[in-house]
Amino acid sequence: MNVLYISSSFSSDDGGNNGKGILEKNYIPTFVNRVEWVLRNCFNYQEQLEIIRITTPRISNAAQEINELYKRKSVVNTIAVDFHLGIAGNATTSGAKIYHHNDNHSLGYAKAYLEHLQPAYKRAGLGSIGNSVGNRRGYISLVKPLALICEIACVSNSNDVLVLNDAWVGSEYLVYGHAEALVKLILGNKYSIKNNYTDKFNFTLPPPPKIEPKPPKIEPKIEPISEPPLEKIEVSIGKIRNNINALKNVNYFEEAARIQRELACDCTSPLKNITETLKKINNEIFEVKNIASIGMVFISLSKTISTIAPIGTIVRYMGGDIPTGWRLCDGQEYDRNLFVDLVAKINLPDSEDKIKMPLIPNEDGIRYIIKV
Repeated sequence: MNVLYISSSFSSDDGGNNGKGILEKNYIPTFVNRVEWVLRNCFNYQEQLEIIRITTPRISNAAQEINELYKRKSVVNTIAVDFHLGIAGNATTSGAKIYHHNDNHSLGYAKAYLEHLQPAYKRAGLGSIGNSVGNRRGYISLVKPLALICEIACVSNSNDVLVLNDAWVGSEYLVYGHAEALVKLILGNKYSIKNNYTDKFNFTLPPPPKIEPKPPKIEPKIEPISEPPLEKIEVSIGKIRNNINALKNVNYFEEAARIQRELACDCTSPLKNITETLKKINNEIFEVKNIASIGMVFISLSKTISTIAPIGTIVRYMGGDIPTGWRLCDGQEYDRNLFVDLVAKINLPDSEDKIKMPLIPNEDGIRYIIKV
C-alpha cells in the first residue's frame, strides 16, 4: 500500500519582514485544500493510494501525528509533504525549494519531485525550483524515518509576497501540477486522468469547501452504579478484619474467628447496600467491651447477611470452614426436611424426598456455596 501524508503546518504567526508579510496560516491551507481536492477527484489510481490530510497546525504537533500514524501502518511507499512559504526578512530570491533528509534515498525522491514540478513552475512564472538538505529545519528534523520528507518552501522577497501568493493560490495549473507530481512520485505511471480533467492547464477548480465548526462534544451522562465495586467491598471488609484482629485474645478468639468466616463468605459477593452495613458493623466493633458484646455484633451481622443474601444465593467462597447457614455446591444430596426453606424456594415436587445441591467445580481453590 502507498501512503501520502499532506499537511500545511506552520511554525509561528510571524509573517516575515518583521511581521509585515502575510501569515502562512492565512493562505497555505487554502492552497493545500485545493491540491488535496485534485488528488481525490481527478485521477484513477491503479494501485492503492491512501491520502491522509494532517490538520494539526503546528509543526511539532503535525510531525508527532505523522510519526504515530506511520507506526500503525504497514506500507510499501510512504511520503510526507508539508507546504510552506518561507518569507524570511532577508530573502532575495524568488522560486521554490524542496527540503529533504540527508540520504541518497530522500535525495532521489526530491529530485524526481522537482523534475515533475518544473513545467508548472515555469508556466506560473515563479522562476527556478531547487532542492536542499533540510535536516535542521523544523518539520524535517521532527519526522523520520519516512521514505521522503519534504517542505515546499517558496522563498520570496517580502515586497513581492502578495504577487507570489496570488500565483500560488489562484493558479489552477500550479495546484494541479503539485497534485500530479505527487502521484507520479508515488505511483509512477500507474494512474490515469479522469475524462473531465484531461485538459489539466485549462479548467477551474471548485472553491475550497467550507469547514463547518464541529458541534460541541456532549459527554454522555453516566449514572452512578448502585452496586458498590467488589474491590471497595473487600477494602471495607479488610478494615473490619483488622479491627477484629486487634481485639483478639483468649476470650474473644473463637467468636472473632466466626465473624471472619462469615465475612470471608460475603467478601466474594458484590451485593447491594453492603457498604453501609459494613461501616455500621465496623463502628460497632470499636464499641466492643466483652464477649457478650462481640456476640451481639455477630448476631447483627448474621441477620444482615441473611437479609442481603436470601435463601438460594450462590457466591464464591475463599475461606476455610463453611459458614453456618451455607452448603457447598458439590452436588451432594440431603434429606429435604433439613432444608425446608430452600425446598420451597426452588419449588421441589412433594414426591422428591431428597434435595441435591448445585454442582459447581472448584476454580483455583475457590469454591462455591449456596445459602440454605
